[in-house]
Amino acid sequence: MNIFNRVVTVILLLTIAVTSIVSIVNLFVNLFEWADVLQRVLNYFSKISTPIGALILFALIVVSIVLLVFEFYRKKIKTASILKDGSGKAALTLKTIASEIQDELAKEKDLSDLKIKVKPISDGIVIDMLAKLGKDQNVPERVQQIRNQVSDFVSKKLGFNVIKINLTVTGLTPQKSEEAKKVEEARVIEKESNEGKEEKSEDIIE
Repeated sequence: MNIFNRVVTVILLLTIAVTSIVSIVNLFVNLFEWADVLQRVLNYFSKISTPIGALILFALIVVSIVLLVFEFYRKKIKTASILKDGSGKAALTLKTIASEIQDELAKEKDLSDLKIKVKPISDGIVIDMLAKLGKDQNVPERVQQIRNQVSDFVSKKLGFNVIKINLTVTGLTPQKSEEAKKVEEARVIEKESNEGKEEKSEDIIE
C-alpha cells in the first residue's frame, strides 16, 4: 500500500472509530437521534442542484478508481539479464550496474561530476556517461581510455555484452600538480598535529 492510500485508509478508520465512540456515548446519554441527523443530511443534499450532485458523485467515482489503480500498481524494477537458460535467469538492476561503474571510476582522479545511465537492449546494454575531465591532457585519447576501461570492467566483472558506451564531457577542470598536492597534504597534517597539541595542553591545564 502506497503512502497516499495509507493516509486515506487512516482517515477512514479514524472516522469510523470516532463515529463508533459517539454512538456508544449516545446510547447512554441520548444526546441526539440518528434519524434526525440523517434527515438533516438528506435535506442538505436535496437543496443541491442535479448537475452539481452528479459532479460530486462523478468525482467520488474518479477518486475511488485512482485509489484502486495506485493500490494494485507496482513499479517494475528495471534489470538487465546476465544469464538465461532452462533453469532460470540471473539479472542485475540498472542502478547496481551504474553504481559498480561509478565505484570503478572513482579512483580516476581527473574525473568528476560523473553521472551514469544504463539502458538494456535485446543483446546487451548501452552505457551513457556524463563527466568532467581534467585539463592539460589529450581529451579524445583520455575519453577512449575511459570507455575501454568501462567496457572491460562491465564485460569481464559483471558479465554483460557492452553494445555501446557514450561519454559526454561536460567540462574541463584544472588539475593540481603533484607539488601542490604535497603542500596541501602537509598543511592538513600540520593543522591536525597542532589541534592535537592544543587538546593535550588543555587537558594538562585542567
